[in-house]
Amino acid sequence: MSEARKERTFKKPRSDSHHHKRNHGKGVSLPAGAAIAGAAALTVLSLAAVPASAAGPPDNLIFRSKNLQYGQCMDLANGDTADGTPIGKYDCVPGTNRRWYFETVGVKCRQGTECRVTYRVHTAVAPNKCVDIKNRHVETGETINERSCDASADSQLWYLIDNTDGSTKFASFLAFRKDPGAQYAIDAGPQYGLRIWPANDSSNAQHWSFIPQ
Repeated sequence: MSEARKERTFKKPRSDSHHHKRNHGKGVSLPAGAAIAGAAALTVLSLAAVPASAAGPPDNLIFRSKNLQYGQCMDLANGDTADGTPIGKYDCVPGTNRRWYFETVGVKCRQGTECRVTYRVHTAVAPNKCVDIKNRHVETGETINERSCDASADSQLWYLIDNTDGSTKFASFLAFRKDPGAQYAIDAGPQYGLRIWPANDSSNAQHWSFIPQ
């Protein structure tokens, strides 16, 4: 990809805190001479191998996400909480249906080696509902909708990519898991509804900014 990205690597989040320390590219290592008790093998995952990835807003911080192409914000249609409700874009006026927050899931890997730092995106209308790819099906033009948050659903996992203009792409971990060479991102498109679309470095329709609320 032609865009410069900020080099950011992360430690696996602690389970007792929302404040996650960054690894600064040093990886994870054992102290010199440390003994491993018994016959158990200890596997140490170096997150320095995790490719560059942007960091989203802190967990539970409410934000609006504004699209640079259209100047409109990510919107839950009519504030409806039913599974399958479309997620689109609308004028950035006050409204709970345009308020979202991140949940850091942590490092997720494809075949144990290629990894990304992943997030779920919750709607503030119903915190148990998440941004999801319809039918868990990665195909150009497939719609983005709301669905009950599901820890087993990779279609609700996103990793973030910095754009050179300071904005961010929402990239699909489901697409990455199936084929790391096929990168898909949330795209605003010309109609109301958001869609999944091949990542395009030059498309502002895939560029989003975060506005704290």
